[in-house]
Amino acid sequence: MYRELRKTLMYAALDANKIDPAGRNIQDLNLDKDVVMKSGILKFALEDKSVPESTRLAMQELMDNWDVVADDVARDISDISTDYMKRFELENEEDAESMEDAESANIEQHIKASYEFSQFHRTSSLVRFFFARIPMCEKVEVGEDGKKKTPSKLNRLGLPQYMDVKYVFNSVLNKLHDIESKSELLERLQTLAETDPMYFHIYKRLKNLADGAKTNVDDSQLFT
Repeated sequence: MYRELRKTLMYAALDANKIDPAGRNIQDLNLDKDVVMKSGILKFALEDKSVPESTRLAMQELMDNWDVVADDVARDISDISTDYMKRFELENEEDAESMEDAESANIEQHIKASYEFSQFHRTSSLVRFFFARIPMCEKVEVGEDGKKKTPSKLNRLGLPQYMDVKYVFNSVLNKLHDIESKSELLERLQTLAETDPMYFHIYKRLKNLADGAKTNVDDSQLFT
């Protein structure tokens, strides 16, 4: 149960800090309790009556002991972000291990690379962070305003969390390993996004990054 609650707390911490999908501003992450408490995700977990009372009480207990829990949440975030890992280790006066940082790596290259999950850990922090932040959702549907949306799929505790990154990464490799260009990648994702909420979020975020890459040097690392 603690591990599942931590997954929601990581979601809330990144949400409260407005960390972008590629994690470029991860160094700005602030895990102070007052900051994390601003997240709507955490407010839902603590106050919404649709969440089982046992879950709300357990989450409240974690927040009451945030000084201890925050370190575990920081480690969870460091697992998906090389940049945050370096900061976390330095702040705790630990020796940072030497890590190869492939800054020239990009999503398109790695989709065509290897089916082995170990390959995921050798990608750049931008790519790794991107795949690790896909929310669990039920389906793709059209709202009353005519816009597509993806209702959250809650875990067994009644809380939102990110999808398992291994599942996301391997699913994308299986579906898109044969793409030849950025345009083909976006076209294939757009088709998959029509009915699959996971690809809906991947396409939406990658399309935003693709548009930003035209003028933003950091974003362009994901495509060139």
